[in-house]
Amino acid sequence: MSKKYTITVTEKQAQALQNACEVAARIGMYQLHEICCFLPQKNKKERVIAGKIYKQLWDMWLRYLREAGSDDQRPPETVVLWDLYQVIRHRLAWDAHPEGGIGVQFYEPLKMGDEELAKIEVVDNG
Repeated sequence: MSKKYTITVTEKQAQALQNACEVAARIGMYQLHEICCFLPQKNKKERVIAGKIYKQLWDMWLRYLREAGSDDQRPPETVVLWDLYQVIRHRLAWDAHPEGGIGVQFYEPLKMGDEELAKIEVVDNG
C-alpha cells in the first residue's frame, strides 16, 4: 500500500495547481497547442510571439520523435497529472457554481491512470 498525504491549499493555490497539472499533462499528450493558451495573447504582437513559440515547440517535438524512433513516448506521469487536474477542476467548478452547470468540469473525474483518484474537499469556507 502506498503512502497518502494531505496538502492544504488556498483557492488561488488550487487554481495554480490545476493549471500546472493541465499544462504538464497536455505536454505529455503532445497537445502543445493547448499550452500556448497560457501565454499572454492580449494583442497581435503577443499572439504572433505565442505562434512562434508553438511552432518552435512543435518542431522540437517532431525532431525528438524522429530521434527516439517512436511516436508514443508519453511519460507515465501524464495520466497521473491528468487525473489530478480533473479532480481539482471538478472541485473548483462546484465550489464556484454550487447549482451545477454544463461542461466536463461538472462531471465526475474519469480515472485514466492506475493510481486511485485524489480527494479534495473544502476545509474552510473563509
